[in-house]
Amino acid sequence: MAKLYPDPADPIALLTTLGIDPATKTTTRRLSGGEQQRVKLAAALLPNPALLFLDEPTAGLDPKARRELLAALGALRDLGTAIVLTTHQLGDVEEIADFVLVMVAGKIVASGTVAALTGSADITSFRATSGIDLNALTGAVGAEFQVVEIRPGQYEVRGHASPQLLADITKWCAATGIQATEIRSGGRTLEDIVIAATDVKQ
Repeated sequence: MAKLYPDPADPIALLTTLGIDPATKTTTRRLSGGEQQRVKLAAALLPNPALLFLDEPTAGLDPKARRELLAALGALRDLGTAIVLTTHQLGDVEEIADFVLVMVAGKIVASGTVAALTGSADITSFRATSGIDLNALTGAVGAEFQVVEIRPGQYEVRGHASPQLLADITKWCAATGIQATEIRSGGRTLEDIVIAATDVKQ
């Protein structure tokens, strides 16, 4: 295939970068799913593109193959290839993206680096029954915190995250008979952002 292009990339170097043994005699259809994806990626890179568009490249891959492909994409990014990745696999985005556009119903609803989008680490979130008494929980954790229900059943306590805050939330929920789940400290995930944006659109 390299002969089809006027200034092709070195096929051997490409395969090596992408973790495929250039000396293999195995036919493509006998390769694993992850290896097949990486061979396709190598073929797409033969013309030495400055910009590469990939649509759901990890779809259907097992965890090991996904990890290998993401590592290969990261290596290409580090070598200077610009990659536009469209995917519903938000974990992929969080691992390798330098800049993110979140689209809902064809419109951009958020953009920025992963760090900027996921925000401050001073957020403690949890799930519980929708409609809990926010004022009562604020009284339990302290007036310096802001307690909000960002969508039905999903809560954030905004303020300095600490083990004491986690203990106060857990204690209040237990005392009021509320079963809280997925209690964690840190910024929002990209999944949180997409779901919240989708809820607004609906």
